[in-house]
Formats: sequence, C-alpha cells, structure tokens
Amino acid sequence: MRSQAAPPLGLGLAGCGRFGTFCLAAVADLADVVPVAVTDVEADRAAVLAAARGARAVPDLDALLAEPRVDVVIVATPPLDHGRIASDAAEAGKHVFCEKPLATELPAAIAACEA
Repeated sequence: MRSQAAPPLGLGLAGCGRFGTFCLAAVADLADVVPVAVTDVEADRAAVLAAARGARAVPDLDALLAEPRVDVVIVATPPLDHGRIASDAAEAGKHVFCEKPLATELPAAIAACEA
C-alpha cells in the first residue's frame, strides 16, 4: 500500500477497446491510481473513454509516454503491437502492465523484458 502522502500513480492507457475500457473501470475506485492519458488509433474512441474516466486523450504513444504524470502504462492494443509498446514504455521509464501475450515474436518479447 502506498503512503497517504504519496501522490497517486498516473495511469496511461494504450488501446481504448474492450480490454482497455475494462482496465480503467477496474481501477476506477483505487485511490492510489488516477487515469491521466489514453491513446488509440481511433481518436474518437480515445476521446470518449478519456471523457468518461477523467483522463486526456492524446494523439499517439509518443505523446502518452512524454506525459510526465504517467507512471504506469497499460498495453491493451492488438497483440502484434504489445512487444514494441511495452519496450517503448519501459525505455521511457514507465512501469508496464501488458495484456497477454507480451509479444507475438520471441525477439520482441526478449526486448520488452530487457527494457
């Protein structure tokens, strides 16, 4: 459990489909986590989810990772993109929660783990 004095963890979401929507709903009542930014290839979908969860829709992964208030990134995109997004997020200094599978190719999974 985080200290009462510590600010909540800022949550970034890559992928605003069913699983991403489920993840934001699952953390909605956690005092130590606050949705900060979401992104999706369908900007309208990101905007709707952001508005519903009090976050900001950003145009792409780079903008999500550049957001200094994002501490944790949930990867909820199609599996083909998981490894790259997980690696990019880890390399940006973010914690990562990735929907399974971590990657669809072994080299991408290794790179994500190494990052």
